[in-house]
Amino acid sequence: MYKLICKKVGFDCDFIVHNNDQKTLANDFEKHVRISHRRDYQKKDIFDFIAVQNIALEHLESTKNEKITCVDGCESFRLDKWRIGHRNFP
Repeated sequence: MYKLICKKVGFDCDFIVHNNDQKTLANDFEKHVRISHRRDYQKKDIFDFIAVQNIALEHLESTKNEKITCVDGCESFRLDKWRIGHRNFP
């Protein structure tokens, strides 16, 4: 499933389009931008928007599933570094 968000392209708009076919998605988005924002984009640019946004979404989904681990002693390091009266800035 492909997704394209108008706000991520730079418009102040909440339009989001989903579709399994990139060509249909590009046509729907092109029609929305032409009618609502009075802008024309080439198909190549719209396909680039789709690719960039979906790569970011895939990366976000893969990091959601990973467990975040901390190296032993990271809490003690933070406490030591940020204790009261300690110079916190370089």
